Amino acid sequence: MGGAIKNERLRCLICVPSLDELGYLENVLSESANLIFMVTNQRVQWALAKLGFENIHFLQANEELIEMPPVDRVIVLESDLTTTHFLIKVSLSSVKAPLLVVARNKSIPEQLYTLLGAKIVLHSNTQNIRFLLN
Repeated sequence: MGGAIKNERLRCLICVPSLDELGYLENVLSESANLIFMVTNQRVQWALAKLGFENIHFLQANEELIEMPPVDRVIVLESDLTTTHFLIKVSLSSVKAPLLVVARNKSIPEQLYTLLGAKIVLHSNTQNIRFLLN
């Protein structure tokens, strides 16, 4: 009985660097069973827990690798370049899945994120990422 079921949702790791990116998660509450979060801010961890998300990994500044279950996709929500780079670095060392950066800052070139390890860079003015979970 090999093969994936077509309607099965992807298991995604979503990296949320700050409270500013919580708006991206408004439309994904129904997907919470398939979502794993990586955060660098304890206030973000508490806010996600308050929204009902359970699988949240808080990264310390010196961590380079965390034990993670298998995921199908990594989504890094862009914040400042330093934090975004840190999240990309830890994600790439922790899981084997394509990494996508959702960017709002158009002054940072796409090529920089691809050099850091992103497979796709999506510039978005909207905070709807639900389509990325399918």
